[in-house]
Amino acid sequence: MAIGFGAAGTADANSLRSLTPSYPAVSAGDYLLLGVAQKYADRTVNTPSGWTALGSASGGAGTDGTVDEGNVKIWLYGKEATGSESGTLSVTDTGGTASCFAARIFSMTKAGGESWSVSSAATASDNTAGTSLVWTYDSDPGVTANDWLVTVWAINSDAYTHTHALSCAGLSSITTASRGNVAVTAGANLRYGFVTHAIGAGTSSGVATYTNTASGSATNAPAGASVLVRLRVSGGGGGGTIAPISSGYHLRGFNR
Repeated sequence: MAIGFGAAGTADANSLRSLTPSYPAVSAGDYLLLGVAQKYADRTVNTPSGWTALGSASGGAGTDGTVDEGNVKIWLYGKEATGSESGTLSVTDTGGTASCFAARIFSMTKAGGESWSVSSAATASDNTAGTSLVWTYDSDPGVTANDWLVTVWAINSDAYTHTHALSCAGLSSITTASRGNVAVTAGANLRYGFVTHAIGAGTSSGVATYTNTASGSATNAPAGASVLVRLRVSGGGGGGTIAPISSGYHLRGFNR
C-alpha cells in the first residue's frame, strides 16, 4: 500500500467568472484534487461535472476589495480518474463580487488494484495577520501510518515566500512537501497552494494543525483559510470496493 504524488496541471487565474485549469498527465485510478481560490469570500463555485465537493473554508482580515487584504475562500474537489481526462476543465462561479479567481488540478497515485478512501474535509481559518499562519482544523478524519494528509490553502496577499509544517497528537515521522504555490495578481491579489503530508507512524488522537510561515507580513496580511483531507489506500490485486467508515466515502479502485 503506497500513495504517491503524481503531478500538477497548469494553473489558471483571472478576475472573472470562469477558469480552465489544465489536467496533469493522468492514469486510470489516480485520485485528482482540484483546488479553487477566490476573493471575495461571498462567491459560490459550481461543482464541475464528475467531481465531488470535498469542502471549503473562508477567512482573512482587512477590507474586501483592497489589494493585499480582505477575505478569501478556498474550495477542494476530488474524483478518481478514469484515465480519459485531458485538456482543460471548465470551472465557473456565481454570486458575490468577482475579484481573484484561480484553480489548479493535482494528481495522486496508488498501486494497481488498491482502493481509495477519502475522508470528509476538515477546515480552518486564521483571521489575524502575521508571519505565522496557524490553521487548527475543526475535526480529526482518523489518521494512521501510511495515510497522506493534503492541505490546500489561500491567503489574502500574493506577497511573501512560505514554509510548511504539520503536527497532530499521536502522529510522527511526517514528511511535508509543497506541491504548488501560486501568486494571483488578477483582482485584489491572493496566493494559494497545495501541500502533502505523508504519515510515517502513529494514530491520530486529536485534530491536526498546519502552520504556514510567511517571510513577512503587513497590517492585514497574510490571513486566510485552509481545507484538509485524508487519503488512504487499501487492498490490492482485487480492485474491489472497501467497506465505508464514518469519516469519509470510498471509490472503486481501477487496475492500472
